[in-house]
Amino acid sequence: MNYQDWLNAVDKLLAEGDAGYSTTQIEKEDLRGAHQQGVSPVDYVAQGDHPLVAIKPAPALPLPLPPISLDQAKFLVRTLDQAGLALIILGILVLGFGFFQIFGSFGEMLNLQRDLEMKTYGPTRGQMGLAIAIRIVDVMARAGLTATVGIIAWSVSGMLRATYPGSSSRDASREGAEN
Repeated sequence: MNYQDWLNAVDKLLAEGDAGYSTTQIEKEDLRGAHQQGVSPVDYVAQGDHPLVAIKPAPALPLPLPPISLDQAKFLVRTLDQAGLALIILGILVLGFGFFQIFGSFGEMLNLQRDLEMKTYGPTRGQMGLAIAIRIVDVMARAGLTATVGIIAWSVSGMLRATYPGSSSRDASREGAEN
C-alpha cells in the first residue's frame, strides 16, 4: 500500500471513529514513521494519542461599523456637503489673498532691498527671490491642503449618498417631482 492510500485509509477510519481530527492535523513525521514501520491503518488509528500539529488561531477580524439610521446619514451628508464646499471656497480665498499679500509686499521688499543695498549688510537679490519663493510655496500649500480636505469631505458625502439612498435633499426633491 502506498503512502497516499495509507493516509486515505487512516482518514476514513478517523472519520468513522469520530476522532474529531484528520491526518492533516497529525504531525507528518509521526504519519511517515508509522507508514515506514509497516503499521496498518487500523492499528495506527487504534493506538490513539496521535501528536497533533499546533493550530494557530485565526487572526481576529475587525468588527464592522454599526449601521446608521437614515436620519443620521442625512445629517452626515448635509454636514459634509456644506463643510466640503466651505473648505474648497476657503482654499480659493487663501490662495487669492495669499498671492495678493505676496505681490502687495513685493514692492515693499524691493524698496527695502534698495535702501539696504547702500548699507554693507543688506539682503541680496537671491535672498529676496528665495523669500518670495518660500511665501509662494507656503500660500500654495495652505490653499492646497484646505481644498484637499474639502474635496475629501465631498467624496465621503458622495459615498454616504450612494450607500444610503434617500439621504440627501436632492433625493427628496427628486421623489417629490416624481410623485
